[in-house]
Amino acid sequence: AQTARTLLPGADRPPAGAALAAGVGSIRQFNDTLRQIFDLTPRQLRQSAGRAPAPTSAAGEPVTLTLTLPARLPYDDGIFRFLADRAVDGMELGSGSSYERILPLPGGPAWFRALAVEPRGNGGAALPVTVPVADLGDLPLLLGRIRRLFDLDADPVAVDAALAEDERLGALSAAVPGIRLPGTPDPYDLLVRALVEERRPRGAARAALSRLVRTGPSVDLPGTPLRRMFPTAEQLVEALPHHGAGIEPAGVLRAVAHGLLSGALGPGRGAGAAAVRAQLVAHPGISPWVAHQVLLRGLGDPDVHVTDAGTRAGWVRLGGRGGSAGDTASSDAVHLAMTAARPWRSYATVHLWRAAEGLSPGAAPPTGTAAERIRHTT
Repeated sequence: AQTARTLLPGADRPPAGAALAAGVGSIRQFNDTLRQIFDLTPRQLRQSAGRAPAPTSAAGEPVTLTLTLPARLPYDDGIFRFLADRAVDGMELGSGSSYERILPLPGGPAWFRALAVEPRGNGGAALPVTVPVADLGDLPLLLGRIRRLFDLDADPVAVDAALAEDERLGALSAAVPGIRLPGTPDPYDLLVRALVEERRPRGAARAALSRLVRTGPSVDLPGTPLRRMFPTAEQLVEALPHHGAGIEPAGVLRAVAHGLLSGALGPGRGAGAAAVRAQLVAHPGISPWVAHQVLLRGLGDPDVHVTDAGTRAGWVRLGGRGGSAGDTASSDAVHLAMTAARPWRSYATVHLWRAAEGLSPGAAPPTGTAAERIRHTT
């Protein structure tokens, strides 16, 4: 019913299409559910949003939906800059207030565009999204991925209250309330990206990933300049021997792709964090840092502590004990401070990444070589 309520006001589609997208089997059941829960008919829901029913699209053409996904305040829009700083050419576009991405869905390739969260009445907020899709049956899956990408279901009040238990982390949450975990539409995508990013600075990583994405499918979708989708595991296995120059670690990427295809490796949702981490680090070439990136960004685990150059630099910038950002003592000091942040250490990690670049609203964590990532903890 909540999906239906989201779809109806902005969908260029009759109630039958919204019922299908919401996973409801019939229009009668759809209407009855709306009346029972919201005491409104589909027409009244549309009118309550200030919009009349829109005409349908021609058969077979993509349907463009303009939706608003509920979010809790406070909401820090710095997540947009984080994603923009890592946008892969041809597959993503981003700025400090928008993000656009092309991705595969069961019904075919699709794209979406999200804009900065807007406050709404009664203390609420919403993320405006444009979603042109060819198959409305894909909408529940796509909207769920967008919610995870922007961490819309987080409880920012609880997170900020926990971080306030430590003086320095509390100062961060007070300066940037409502920070979110930058997610991904696909944990597999994030695993491959982390393997590439681990070994090079951010600009070089983006260039390598852009070359990698050119080995993936090319599509032509109306309404977006994006033309590339992330290569599948099968495509990686086939392409890297011929197009792997400069996309180190090509051997590790091929081994990971083979592991995904064989079922020996699968960074999917549902398994416990400890089990996922153990499976990942047991695979040759996957470091604890990469595993932690998959847990924090790929699976949205709220309690991951990534000790890397970024978190240490952020701690030192705050005046934390331990000397320079590369000292082991600094890592120990960060680890002690993070204990107070349980079970929200992932959010403290993102705060420290931001602090490493001066607490600017659009800051993103520095990346470096594997040698800089001295110590990893969970």
